[in-house]
Amino acid sequence: RYTDPAQTEAEATFATVHTTYVDSPLVSEQTYVYRVQAVGVNNTESELSLFASATVLIDDSPPATPGNFAAVLASTGTAIELRWDAPIRDANGGALTGLARYVIYRADSSNTVPVELTTVDAAHQMYLDTGLANRTIYRYQISAIDDKGNESARSPIRTVTTAETDVVAPSNLQVSYNGDVPEVILTWREPAEFDSFVIQRAVLTPGTPLQDLTDANYTNLSSTQQTSTYSDTNITSGVTYVYRVRTNLAGRISSPSNIVIIVVP
Repeated sequence: RYTDPAQTEAEATFATVHTTYVDSPLVSEQTYVYRVQAVGVNNTESELSLFASATVLIDDSPPATPGNFAAVLASTGTAIELRWDAPIRDANGGALTGLARYVIYRADSSNTVPVELTTVDAAHQMYLDTGLANRTIYRYQISAIDDKGNESARSPIRTVTTAETDVVAPSNLQVSYNGDVPEVILTWREPAEFDSFVIQRAVLTPGTPLQDLTDANYTNLSSTQQTSTYSDTNITSGVTYVYRVRTNLAGRISSPSNIVIIVVP
């Protein structure tokens, strides 16, 4: 194979016992020039064939839309599980090349048209949307994107309404610091009914307004806490932490408590 007939040395050579050969991977918009030579059993070589050339076309065909897209309310009542099948062809029916990721779109009471929520790696066909509001209608779509940036058509909209919950959130969350351990200590007032508490923490980076924190910024430190006090020892000096607590009752999760903020000395 040559990329320019004027070259005197081949950039690559390939051996095969067949009369056909697939050269891959290649570069879009690059012209490749080929000629063939037969080699005998005693390594005798024929003359080279005439040149044949081909230009690799630009991949501008998007993947097909992911199939069987479904949205189901999770057992907590405030999370929605999304599932889909990976496309196996391009939108034009050709072979699928370079599937890179999926884009999930969501609309809620604040917008009527689904807007981009997140992206999911092509290796996955499931996403759990958590921390949703109670008694709220959510609408979802999904698309697929290949490694050239071509995006498929969006799937049909799937609509789910989150559950109404009477789970009461913890109240009067307080925070203190114990330098002897060291540890951050959280205490709160328990609601009348609970099975356990979910302890959540976010890191507030310098220059980030507190109101910019979203559910995605919080990680669960514990989801099985059964008393109204919690010690966080996995802390770093100089870091600003934001805490909140939720109630778990029979798998239903309350809205968050008030937040508390502490800068670890």
